[in-house]
Amino acid sequence: MFFIFPDLHFSYMDRRQYSALVGSGLTLAISGCTGNDDGGGGDAGTGGDDNGSNETDDDPSGDSGDNRTDNSSDDDGTENETPPPEFEVTIDAPDTVETGEEWSYEVRVTNTGGAGEFRSTISTKAGETEWRDAGETIVAELGADETAVVFTSDDFSFPNRFNLKIRIDEADVTSTTEIVWGDAYDPDNIRDIASTVDYDELFRNFESYKGEPIHFEYGLVYQTLYQENREDPTTGDYYQMDVSNNTQSYEGDIGAGWFGDERLLENDYIELWGVAEELISYETVQGDTRTIPRITMTDFEIREE
Repeated sequence: MFFIFPDLHFSYMDRRQYSALVGSGLTLAISGCTGNDDGGGGDAGTGGDDNGSNETDDDPSGDSGDNRTDNSSDDDGTENETPPPEFEVTIDAPDTVETGEEWSYEVRVTNTGGAGEFRSTISTKAGETEWRDAGETIVAELGADETAVVFTSDDFSFPNRFNLKIRIDEADVTSTTEIVWGDAYDPDNIRDIASTVDYDELFRNFESYKGEPIHFEYGLVYQTLYQENREDPTTGDYYQMDVSNNTQSYEGDIGAGWFGDERLLENDYIELWGVAEELISYETVQGDTRTIPRITMTDFEIREE
């Protein structure tokens, strides 16, 4: 908006200059311009007569003190601010796996905001246990509108049934994977197909039996190590026992993991079924090193001596 002051006289400017300024849209700052009736009758382009006061600002630019026009915007400095990152997190884990089946999971993050760092810990919940720290921390830089896999777990498997929940803590995103019986660890299936193998044959050719179902007619428990939390399905009891397929003598000893509900005691006499897992070494109380087969025991029956 432009204001016209008919009583004012302008110095250093004729009509063409004034018209050019108005036409260009510039604001005209007026300072120190006065006039009276005697001088007001003069032409604005001629500056009036000598009787009028023609005091003018010596600054031809028109800028003067408080009349200076500030063309800066209050928004300057905010329009160029970088927006914060906005992360959307997905856990790519299977809904269902079988016992003994190896599997893994991935954490995928989409950044819908500005570039920034995604950081989070991982927790797991097995069955009805409490959440616990998985010992993994995710740290990843993501650009604006970038999607990336920020974590891939190692392959793992479980020999028993339960639900495993995985949580990305800072994002509060959770997945659930159900572990169901597969043939490799199904107690009923193993009873049907297990090989009754001599101890020396198992030890000598263990690589041929690894992952296979085996059966011993006789077992005598001589050492027990019970899990601290029986509600935790990922940890089981551990037993060492002498085993044999005849009643005359024991052929050797094995280590056996057990994830069932019933607890065995030292000197229990059993028939057992399980899956051959690995050869393990341990130090005896005498300081010697022994190596024995380890199995996952899937079922047993108490025998009467």
